[in-house]
Amino acid sequence: MEVYKGETREIIRRFRNRDLDYPGCIAALDAALAGLIPSLACEQLGELRVILLANDEEVHKELAGRSGQTPGVGGDGAAQNHQRKRDQGTTHPRFTY
Repeated sequence: MEVYKGETREIIRRFRNRDLDYPGCIAALDAALAGLIPSLACEQLGELRVILLANDEEVHKELAGRSGQTPGVGGDGAAQNHQRKRDQGTTHPRFTY
């Protein structure tokens, strides 16, 4: 798990330094996770979730800084775009169970 944490810190550092673009950052984070999964024990799932959420937050903070917006506030983001498409009937409603 420590190796994974170090890998993801390095990936996010490279993203912040603009050595990686957003798709490259996501691909690198996914590859690091794929490398961890085979050796992951069930007891480590909680710790992994904390790391994944922290990584997600860091990436979104960087994206917000690049756009000059707070994540999820203002602009014409994905949520507004999805709502517009839903209102136009061009998306499928989410299923609830």
